[in-house]
Amino acid sequence: MKMPVMDGFEFLEAYVQLPDEQRESVIIMLTTSLNPWTWCACRTCPLPAS
Repeated sequence: MKMPVMDGFEFLEAYVQLPDEQRESVIIMLTTSLNPWTWCACRTCPLPAS
């Protein structure tokens, strides 16, 4: 979830702002973090989980 320019959560915030036709990708986020904040952020991210 750490990337050079932005983290994964910042990416998701930017991704949901794209037009629908540009949001056709399946996004899978993985983490080994045991940090409770990370888990909370994953559960409340702006994309629906499947």
